[in-house]
Amino acid sequence: MASIQEVFTHFNVAQENIERLDHFVDIIKSQSNLNKSMTVLDFGCEKGFLGLKLIDDAKKIAFLDPDPNAISIAEESLKMMGKTNYEIINKVVEEYNGSKFDLVYASVSLHYVPDVKSALTKIKSLLNPDGKLVIIEIYHKHFPQIPKDKHLPHHGFTPESLTEVVTELGFKDPQWKDCGSFKHGGHDLPIFYLTAHI
Repeated sequence: MASIQEVFTHFNVAQENIERLDHFVDIIKSQSNLNKSMTVLDFGCEKGFLGLKLIDDAKKIAFLDPDPNAISIAEESLKMMGKTNYEIINKVVEEYNGSKFDLVYASVSLHYVPDVKSALTKIKSLLNPDGKLVIIEIYHKHFPQIPKDKHLPHHGFTPESLTEVVTELGFKDPQWKDCGSFKHGGHDLPIFYLTAHI
């Protein structure tokens, strides 16, 4: 079985990305009280590297991403590490009708979602009673210039706009906080996290 560092080496994960993952792990753990009794949804998991760093602290993690190439890397990584407490979901969240979760986190993935309200409505329905939502996102005003041939539905968010959305959808006690920044593509991107629960 491979170690997580061996997986990162195998997939050429850059050191700045590993540092970002460590930062996100700290945020998610501190804001969710993650423990081995909890089932977790990694929303927009991409290649699943964040979930790999959290999987030993959870009962089970479901890795959800509509990109088949990214999700195949997540699955390969989990198999390399000999993990069995996971589910692979290669679809958008609105198409998922499986088990419920104690925690859903979305780490800089929500800006890829065309209909944020629809996705968050579905996420709310997938949370157990007292289930928690943790969103990490890039500030709108600091979102880097996107090449004209690439389309993103949202260029970051403001904490206030996301707070308004989750409140409107019936999430309880939404709170947000600045949480530093991370380096990506030559940009230093300031981020915030938002938490809410059912």
